[in-house]
Amino acid sequence: MNRLRVLTLLALVLAFGFTILPILAQDNVEAAYKQAAEFLGKQLGKKVIADNYSYVTANYPDSALGCPQPGQTYLPGPFGAYRFTLLYAGVNYDVRVSFNLSITVICTKIPTKTPTPPSTATPVPPTANPASTTGPGTAGTAPSTGGTPSGTLATYRNQQFSIAYPDSWRVTERSTDVYFGTSIAPVCAQP
Repeated sequence: MNRLRVLTLLALVLAFGFTILPILAQDNVEAAYKQAAEFLGKQLGKKVIADNYSYVTANYPDSALGCPQPGQTYLPGPFGAYRFTLLYAGVNYDVRVSFNLSITVICTKIPTKTPTPPSTATPVPPTANPASTTGPGTAGTAPSTGGTPSGTLATYRNQQFSIAYPDSWRVTERSTDVYFGTSIAPVCAQP
């Protein structure tokens, strides 16, 4: 009888952890997004409003949230955080915000403006179907990056829709639509 109580209690704890906690974390997404956009804006010296962003949740071993800086010390974790990919001015920025909103880090190197001489070379347009360098059976999947486990989903949002997609896929915003896949274009020549 005592064993049955322990198993029931364990089942309830697991059910709570897998159902209620993710819902509570979702309530913080909008606040975390605003914090990420404000933090990016401070780094760029501009007000950032990213209509298109995606995010995944991940656990990190320390307060660096997967983006340690040389010479810095960090608190040991684990730390749960949102990993936002914010599209601003044609650049995807990786900004991470802890679930409790106490830590925000940017993992994308902010480019510094340096004058470059005008190029005299003729630009070469990219090919629609680049040759695959992956081995057989890999289906051209991109490697998992950024400290998230493989097989997780990211969320793409814009003004028209929101959709979950595999984290290893790439998102390409085209003039008439948004393409989700393992490369920047479909393998066939058709849309």
